Formats: sequence, structure tokens, C-alpha cells
Amino acid sequence: LSRASLMLSALLACLGPLVGAQELPAGSCPLWGPLNYSVLLPNPTNCSRFFVCSNGRPIELHCLAGLHFNDRLKVCDWPQNVNCVPRCFPLQNDVGGSWTPSACSAGLNNQGASCKLQCNTNYQLRGSSSVQCTEKGWKSTNGNVIPQCQHEECILVHIEDGLNKTPSAKAGLLFLLDESDSMSTAHFQITKDFVKDIIRTFPLSENRSAGVITFDSTAQVKIHLNIDSTSTFLNEVDNIGYRGGSSGGRDVLAALRAAITEINNYSKHNLTVVVLITDGVSVTDGTPAADEIKRNGNPLFAIGIDQGTNLVHLEKLASTGDNGIKHFFHVRTYEALEDIGKYLNPPAGSGGSNSTLDCSTKCLGGYKEEDQALGWECGRK
Repeated sequence: LSRASLMLSALLACLGPLVGAQELPAGSCPLWGPLNYSVLLPNPTNCSRFFVCSNGRPIELHCLAGLHFNDRLKVCDWPQNVNCVPRCFPLQNDVGGSWTPSACSAGLNNQGASCKLQCNTNYQLRGSSSVQCTEKGWKSTNGNVIPQCQHEECILVHIEDGLNKTPSAKAGLLFLLDESDSMSTAHFQITKDFVKDIIRTFPLSENRSAGVITFDSTAQVKIHLNIDSTSTFLNEVDNIGYRGGSSGGRDVLAALRAAITEINNYSKHNLTVVVLITDGVSVTDGTPAADEIKRNGNPLFAIGIDQGTNLVHLEKLASTGDNGIKHFFHVRTYEALEDIGKYLNPPAGSGGSNSTLDCSTKCLGGYKEEDQALGWECGRK
């Protein structure tokens, strides 16, 4: 099979239930309902909706506009007769991580409850690190998308899939690389190698160019966006030295403004994919420049490298994919970023990126027993 086919298969295995499913806990409906009436149950998260039990399974229905479900009378009624206050379903712990405090996963949550997701070793955060219970359900900085801990292989697949969709037409790739004093020379080298791996995966041509901007408290253009030779670009990346950062911290706004100027002056194509890589919190808010980049139709990928959850502010900078998920990726360590690069551009003789994923324990969601009957092995065929 082609690399694209294998990548798509892996992506299907890695897709998890990022949007919180509003379901009743297992066992809420009796396996066999009474013959003379239907078992109706309230939806504790939505006052105007309720469930009817059918053969042990809840089927969600809704009242007419303006009415709430009255659980005592088992009818749709005027809100003043019901006094319903919606709550949020319990969040699910899994092999990838768990929610704190424990009440978040133990039962229904009241409005205002805030819950934080902590990922286990070898799992990376996909989405925001925390959510809050509102009258419309769980909310994060990415709407109703519930964050998830996914194995690093799944993160690599999502990054490749996102990039694979954007440079399919004529496009530029502009990398914004953090070189502030929080990183070492070795870490900066891993970042450069990651950029080179992306370009090897998406080679340059007359239809694709690339450039590099580095930043700490200031931003500097290292490679203009009009380079369309893969070998030239790779050589110029090798020649980028590490400045060692400055005492002024990192200025993401300066980097994004430099990207806007570079796109305006040197872009050869109507579309430029901006890839921001940083390992710390910016001293400035990059939102105004990020919004301008996205408003002009340019996708913006944000990759944060940090052991904790200090980089979730990058999520608001990232653009949104066609699946409604932000192009924001939280990678714990530079070693994990290095592994992503090896996945994108596997070393010669390594067998490529065709290793079988253990979806039941690594890539959460998307793997079902019936897949075996279709010839799928954990998302790969």
C-alpha cells in the first residue's frame, strides 16, 4: 500500500471521541422494559431532552421548543414546573490519562466545575488541559471538544494528516522556531531536524516553497519563503546557528508579525502554512497577528513542547482543521518531537512508519472488534 493509504489507516485508528458523547451511564435502561408503558429517563445535561429505553438502550428525544422534561410526570412541561438545572456527564478516565479532581469522573458535575486532564507516560495531550461544566455541557478553549491523552504515535499521525491536507495545492511552508534561553543547543538541533524531516516528507518544487524565522525576544528571518529547492533549503537549515536566547524571554507576537511581513514580501503562492514551535510561555499575546494570518486563509499549526500544561495558550493561536479540531499539538519532550520526525521521515532500513499500532492501549477510540472481520489490524490493513 502507498504511504498515504497507510497514513490514513493509522489516522482512523487514532481518532478518539474528542467531542464528549452525551450518553447515560451503562445500565441506566432496563434490559427488558415493561409492556404497558415506556421507560423515560431525563437527560441531566439538557433540560429539554430525555431518553426512552428500547431493549436496554437509551434513545434520546427532545421536547418541543420552550418545554422541559418533567421527570416526575414523565411529560414535557413548562420550565417553571420543572425547575431543571442542567449538569455535566462524568468524564472518562482511560489508559492514557485521568481527570482531577476525582469527582470529575465519579458522577454528574454541577455547573462551574473545572476539571483537568493529566496524561500518563508516553501519552501526549490533544486539546486543552482543562474543561468547565456549563449550562451547555463541557466547554474547553476549543468549544465542546473534550481533550484527550493519546499515544505519541497518534499525535504524529494527526500532525502528518493536517500537513498533508494543506500543501496539496501550491503552497509555502513557513517555520517559526523558538531559540530562547529555555532551550539548549541540542534541543534547537532537534527542532531543526524536525523541520528537515517535514520538508523531506513534503519536498519543495515550483509548487511548494519554504522559509524559516527564529525568535526569542526578537524575530529574525533565516531563510526567505521563496526557496523552492529541497537540497538548498536543507543546507540552509543546517547553517542556522543557535543564538542562545536573550534575557527578554520569547515574543511570539514578534515572530507572527515577522511571518506576516515575510508572507507579504516573499510568498510565491496564495497559501502559506505557518508552523510555530515553542517550548515556553510568550511575554506577549500573539493573538492579533495569529488572527490576521488565519483571516488571510493561511493555516497555522502550533506545536508546544513542555512537560506540564503551560502551553495550552497556543491553542487559541492555531487554526481549526476541517474536523473542527485545532491544529494545536502538545508534545511533552524534545525526544518525543524527535520521534515524530523519525515517523515522518523514517531512517533508511528502519522499515518505514508501517509499525502496527496497538489501538486498544495506545490510540484511544476508533478500534472495534468488528474491524478484524474487515481485515483491519488496529487501523492498518
